[in-house]
Amino acid sequence: MDQPLPAIGRTTFIIHTIIAVAVGLPLLVAPLWFGALFGWASQPELQPVLRAFGAMFLGLGGLTSFLAMRASTWAQADIIVRGEMAYLALQGLVFALAALTGVGPAFGNWVFFACSAVLFVLFAATFSARPRTAQPG
Repeated sequence: MDQPLPAIGRTTFIIHTIIAVAVGLPLLVAPLWFGALFGWASQPELQPVLRAFGAMFLGLGGLTSFLAMRASTWAQADIIVRGEMAYLALQGLVFALAALTGVGPAFGNWVFFACSAVLFVLFAATFSARPRTAQPG
């Protein structure tokens, strides 16, 4: 029997889609301007990499969450929730370590760490609320 997506899942996917577009689109279109808002130095040679990250946020973050918010069953969204939890945990770790070791601007690192942490908590809450199948016995 198909089990429904928990209500928090839809909310999580909506929030994630909004954040992915809010970060991904500026990275894709104006990476140096967007980076400067968070304290990163302007390095024109990094534009292709930053634009690629913007495309990744839009495609792997925004689009997958947009599609998952339209899911009617947990099975349709399960792999996205698990993948996002893994990705956000690693991303949060990268930003926290960078901030703690003084690599890059502290402000930008902590802002993106906080964003990663909040999204991780939302996806973890979604995973926690997933429907469980009855165990035999």
